[in-house]
Amino acid sequence: GMSLTRLLDNSDGYVTGQSPQVLETVGAFPCAIITLYDRRRQIGVLGHFSNPSESQYFLEMINWVRANLKPGRLEVTLTGVSLMPQKDFSHDNEAVLGATNQLRRRKRQQLVSYFLGIGVKRAKIAEQFAPDNMGTDVKFDTGSGKVEVEHYDIDELLKSYTPPSQLTQ
Repeated sequence: GMSLTRLLDNSDGYVTGQSPQVLETVGAFPCAIITLYDRRRQIGVLGHFSNPSESQYFLEMINWVRANLKPGRLEVTLTGVSLMPQKDFSHDNEAVLGATNQLRRRKRQQLVSYFLGIGVKRAKIAEQFAPDNMGTDVKFDTGSGKVEVEHYDIDELLKSYTPPSQLTQ
């Protein structure tokens, strides 16, 4: 039979599934993780994007949704990693960090507007972004529609992080 769990293991793409499948992804860097659910047909879509507005896969996902599902019926969860960890390894500059995070918040508002624009009802859009410095683990059960969002500490994760360049030495 079909595999019960479909893992989306990159931060620019989407998977679709149908009951009894469970769709899962993990976000450790700033990203939007989106679930879309048609309860009547028990069909789910899980998308994971570091930058939805510039992603061809985000557009592909939206096109798939419009072709196959009725946006007015969808239940949407927007989650993911909200902000850069303070100990981000690319820049330690607080001002840069502040500006980046402000931009990220604006992008989240754009995302809500985007789904409203294709016909999703506002009351059916839930937001569960991780607090600062927290990663996100999402398990989405297409049978029940339940979206489990677990947040974990990125700084703990980064302590054990080995940059790829050091793995080859």
